[in-house]
Amino acid sequence: MRDMSTIWLLFIIVIGLLSGCKTDIRYVDEKPSSIELPEAVAGPDVITTPRNIVYLSIGRYEKTFMQNIQARGKEITDYVVAFVNPRDAATGELESLTPAQKQDLDKLVAYRKESNPNARIYIAIGGWRGDDDGFDLVFEEIARNIEKRKLFISDIMELVEEYGVDGIDIDWEYPRVQFADEYALFVRELANELHKRNKYLSSAVIGTRDKMTDSGNADAYLDSTLRDFDSINLMAYDMEFENHSTFQHAIDSIDYWVNKRKVPPQKVMLGLPVYSRNNWQDWSYITLQHPDQENEDTSSWNQNEFGEFVSPQGYSVVNACRNSFEFIPDVAKPAENKTNYYNGLPLIIKKTELALSTKLGGVMFWEAPLDAAKPEYSLIHAAYQVMSGMTVDNICTQNPAWVADQAQ
Repeated sequence: MRDMSTIWLLFIIVIGLLSGCKTDIRYVDEKPSSIELPEAVAGPDVITTPRNIVYLSIGRYEKTFMQNIQARGKEITDYVVAFVNPRDAATGELESLTPAQKQDLDKLVAYRKESNPNARIYIAIGGWRGDDDGFDLVFEEIARNIEKRKLFISDIMELVEEYGVDGIDIDWEYPRVQFADEYALFVRELANELHKRNKYLSSAVIGTRDKMTDSGNADAYLDSTLRDFDSINLMAYDMEFENHSTFQHAIDSIDYWVNKRKVPPQKVMLGLPVYSRNNWQDWSYITLQHPDQENEDTSSWNQNEFGEFVSPQGYSVVNACRNSFEFIPDVAKPAENKTNYYNGLPLIIKKTELALSTKLGGVMFWEAPLDAAKPEYSLIHAAYQVMSGMTVDNICTQNPAWVADQAQ
């Protein structure tokens, strides 16, 4: 009898210890049901004029950051500054801007004031650093902790006030389905603080419900979250590892977010890439328009069938009118050649027309420093011409023989 009492006592102690440990385990599949969203604060009116939005990485592009902003002038309606982020320790504090980042942001704010006063500036929080690690875990830790979340939102609002920007863009890539409630709570609280000051909250979201190139899942964006965003930018690129941003991808992206998720089309911007995959080439390099290429010796370059120079890597002005080119990293190693896929001028025009015909709010580019400065080569300028009702005039309309039949 005494032995049974001892065993029973030990059993109770063990169960108690296990129960005590369980409260310290971070839940993943099991979430508390007690999360309640605060009442939403109404935001600014929906923007109804067509928008030509560009992302801009600060502190990264010394030669093309201001060059391309100035070249496009008032053609750009919104600048989204990328990125400002939480500290890796997940305390809720924001990382400090580097001197180069601060310099670029100061230049942009001054330029907007002097030359494009009707444009809006957003600061983007997030960016992609790999799936289900890095920033994912940092954001999740902050989002589920009330004190860290308050500090994070407070730091964000201080940044908004310091630079006098018009809003914040959340580029968390990507919230996970099991933390959808915490993400919704973070978004609601941040949206409320911004809306109290008549500021905007936008978000860069996954192109469709899911895609093969990462683990994002659009189910993590609850309906309440989508309502809290004043606009969403569809990342309808990087949809596949190679031919990553086709016209069909754009159709599928719009169909998912507008028709299936019922986001008002005026709040939706179609994302357009200014780069290629596999080798992540800038549009300006692809088309021989980058400042670094101006002084290159072209005497030994090959001439293609149209009589235009082609660099040893496969760069050519003719690429502006195509959607792919053969990238040649080393002429002595042809086996390493890869087809690079991108959006040429005709495809950008076609996608912009799609955005207008489906009543979207506009288009978004990742990212402006990768574009060409000359208007006849510029993707951003091409979209502007379409949205403003101008006659489209670019290097491809001037040279129709360059346009290849590359259905996408």
